[in-house]
Amino acid sequence: MFEVRKLYNHELVQTFPTYQTMIDFICQEAMDYNCGIYRKWPQDGGECFDTSKNVYFVKEIPEID
Repeated sequence: MFEVRKLYNHELVQTFPTYQTMIDFICQEAMDYNCGIYRKWPQDGGECFDTSKNVYFVKEIPEID
């Protein structure tokens, strides 16, 4: 599971079951607000994505059985 939070205030935006569904969300926001372009970089054990509208911190959360 992948947790998406706003980078600066840590507000939880959404969780996604797979990396692909999370990337689809990032790509759609980048398409809507920045001609499909986003920046990505590693940070603190996760990844940051800048879609121009928002900057997100994404971290994989292990699922508990």
